[in-house]
Formats: sequence, C-alpha cells, structure tokens
Amino acid sequence: MQNRKFLILLLAFFSLSFCKKEGSDESFSLNLSGKKGGVPVRINWLYKGLPGKMEIYELASQRPVRLWDTGTGASLSEIPVSSPIEGSQLVLSAGETRKFSLVYKNTTQEKLYFFAAPHAVNPPEFGFGFKFKCLCVNHLFQVEPGSVWYRVVEIRTMPNWASEEFDITHTLVRVDPSQAKEWENQAGHSHSEE
Repeated sequence: MQNRKFLILLLAFFSLSFCKKEGSDESFSLNLSGKKGGVPVRINWLYKGLPGKMEIYELASQRPVRLWDTGTGASLSEIPVSSPIEGSQLVLSAGETRKFSLVYKNTTQEKLYFFAAPHAVNPPEFGFGFKFKCLCVNHLFQVEPGSVWYRVVEIRTMPNWASEEFDITHTLVRVDPSQAKEWENQAGHSHSEE
C-alpha cells in the first residue's frame, strides 16, 4: 500500500514536470476529499550546533498541564510526561486535537540556549488544514546542565482535513550565551518560562 502511494505521488510529480509549458505558471490541484482514517505525521528535527536530540512524549494523565507549559526537571520523573512516542510519529484524524510534550535532555556541563526556526512540511501540499502550536514562536529557550526540559505542544486538524502522511521538521539553533544575554536584555525578561 505504501509503495502504491509513493508511485502515485511520483507519477503525479513527473506528469506535472513534463506537462509544464515554457514560461507558464505550474498548475497543481490536490484532491483528497475521499481520504478517511488516521494519517501518520512524523515530527523531525535538524540541529545547528545543539548537542543531543529532541524527543516527543505522551503527557502524564495524572499531572494536568496547559498548552505551552514549559519547564525543567532533574529527570523524566520530575516532568509531566509518561512514555516516548514511538518513531516520533503521531496518527491524526480529521477534527482531532492532540497534545503531547517535546523533551530535551541537556547532558552537557553548560547551560544551553536555543530557538526553533519555523517548521517545514514535506511534502508541502499536505501542509494545509492543521495547526501545530509548537516552539517556533520567536522565543529563546534555556536548559541548565544535566536538566530535562519540556514544552507542552498541540496539533489540531480541521473537521474536513484530508491528507496523506507527511513530515513536520523544525531546525533547532544553539545560541551563544553572550547573544542570549543580549536577547534577554532587549526583551526585558527571559523567554524560557513562557
């Protein structure tokens, strides 16, 4: 089934490439009106100078949280998460709201500062009909040495959402401590706890 979907997309790409007329705008129309069931959505990360890796976790049901709650703990047991989400993949349906947590472990001996560039969807034609309330919000985050950082995020799909599987990728960029200090001074407060 997976190979069939890939072949259909590949054929659509080649037919668009060969049918394009010189000097004309590319015409593309996507029709997924009959698509039903869950859609696999993978959350991926690129790293620019930031050691370690970001992971996604289910929220702990016995510890209530709100969207965008952000904090740290000395270990996973001190933050409001339960188990890691296997393969960093969610399966979403139309009209669904799914909260989960981003988790980053700072295994270095220094305080780390980072921000996230706006996410990209691949293939881009499946980037319509959902909202990812994530961490690419022009905020600077910080993680103390040996700490585990978390942020509660949410993906919400529209009631008539129709899609095939796709990836959402963020780039995490490490910020030098001196630049981080300037950023915090200009903002008038630390962005790490928002």
